[in-house]
Amino acid sequence: MPTTRQSSTSPTRPKLMTGRPKQDDRILAMGLVGSKRIEVSAHRCDLGRWRAARRSSGSRLRDYVLGYFASQGFLPRPLHERHLPALEVALVLNFAAPHRIIDPSDPKRRSEHRNAWIVALQHRHQIREAFGARDFMVIRLTPVGAQMLLGMPMDLLTDRILALEDVDSRFSRLLTGHAEAAHDWAARFDIVENIIAERLASAPPPPAGLLHSWRILQESPNDVDLARLPEDFGCSRRHLIAQFHTYFGMAPKTIARISRFHLAVAAVHRVGWRDPLSYAEGKPYLDYQAVGTVRTANQRAIRWTDLALTCGYYDQPHFINEFRSFSGLSPLEFLRRTRHE
Repeated sequence: MPTTRQSSTSPTRPKLMTGRPKQDDRILAMGLVGSKRIEVSAHRCDLGRWRAARRSSGSRLRDYVLGYFASQGFLPRPLHERHLPALEVALVLNFAAPHRIIDPSDPKRRSEHRNAWIVALQHRHQIREAFGARDFMVIRLTPVGAQMLLGMPMDLLTDRILALEDVDSRFSRLLTGHAEAAHDWAARFDIVENIIAERLASAPPPPAGLLHSWRILQESPNDVDLARLPEDFGCSRRHLIAQFHTYFGMAPKTIARISRFHLAVAAVHRVGWRDPLSYAEGKPYLDYQAVGTVRTANQRAIRWTDLALTCGYYDQPHFINEFRSFSGLSPLEFLRRTRHE
């Protein structure tokens, strides 16, 4: 999970967490479920205890489903997680205490989500509160996969978190019922994947070339000529933007901005943390309120201008403004709030 010191969870580091647990944070097992590899981890420290499992999707679903994540545990006090905007859609199945989401602009405004819900693409970060008994699963969908699965334009879901029951009550009952009845994580992953695969097989496919445009915006946001993208796609600019809103929920330019932002987060992660692990998009950070000293691996000041240019920004102010827009923090504040030594 993410990282803020008010409280939360994650796998090899707390459930998708990027804090620095002090002990017993390790890979427990790496086995094969059929032909699919599943990774299981466990963690115990003063923040709480939890076990987690993750697995990628089958190759036939790779353009539509990124993988699956599950976590069980107990957190004795509330933890806050900072979730950055990601280019994936989360379908969450919850079997324990409700999940709380805090409005970043007004901490007193909170919403609770209990059974199954969808988190589509977001323009800004979210703060989520984790507390008590935890038992949930996340199906990590690509936006086009979510569109095919739900059968609705993705721009209707952008910046929203909706109960799956309100979108498709029959599908919600089918998915949650079978997942909850599974006796272990491996079985749960297999059951859910089979249900999703069957539903995707009957859905209309996306327009030809759309997945290619999506891939290049994700993989090389600084090398894409947005003005030429409609020509490469074989349509008008207006039609291309409409297709992106329908299947992804955002215009190409916004998707490129978020993709570039993740390059920046990865760069900040590398220079600011003495951690060999690479940054994973979609991973939340524990949000520590206490501000500490930020030390780089080589003990030298971070060269923000060089970092900004390397990530494809015009200059340092452009880099800082974009970083704050998506994360709610400046790069330096981000380092101070999301690391704990």
